[in-house]
Amino acid sequence: MQTSVNPTVAPYAKDGECRLRITARAADRESAAAMCDAVVEKIYQSAVGEHIYGVDVEKIEKALVSALTEKGLTLSCAESCTGGLIAKRITDIGGASTVFLGGVVTYTNQMKERLLGVEHEVLERYTAVSEPVAAAMAEGVRERLGTDIGISTTGYAGPGGGDAENPVGTVYVGISTAAGTQVTRFSFSGMRSREYVRTLAAGRALLLALREIL
Repeated sequence: MQTSVNPTVAPYAKDGECRLRITARAADRESAAAMCDAVVEKIYQSAVGEHIYGVDVEKIEKALVSALTEKGLTLSCAESCTGGLIAKRITDIGGASTVFLGGVVTYTNQMKERLLGVEHEVLERYTAVSEPVAAAMAEGVRERLGTDIGISTTGYAGPGGGDAENPVGTVYVGISTAAGTQVTRFSFSGMRSREYVRTLAAGRALLLALREIL
């Protein structure tokens, strides 16, 4: 976008996200709002448009709960490396109980097998941090909790763990629906802390779920 004096666009960075504040000066509120709306439309049409999850929405989890409510869909999650952070962020939103049925933290292979039905052979062959296991986790939690969408996360948050193929910072996120299951691999290698990797992983999982709905 070209430099703008009125309206102005100010970026604010936060963990894993960037917020744009648009401000306009005009003779009245309606005129200023129209000027801001025009800039919002330009941003949507730009290269960053596909990454926008909402306008006047302060948190991605709020956008997700709103989208689930509007579509009449339910969601569940199976977390490993994020340790319940996805469930925590969703349940921070008022009214989430109507769309979020629950989640499990399956931190060990035994719990992935027992609670989610991940096959022992799959874990042995591919390891817990892999695309097949992320897919099986998402499918397992969706089927066992009876939801429309299942989210899963498995990865190496650090400081230990990882290997040449999947170093520390590698996270697999699975999204399962009746139409099928998709897994996305993220590399957060070099991030400053274990907590930061978990924060980014949870944020990406919420975004993928929202995109699946929209």
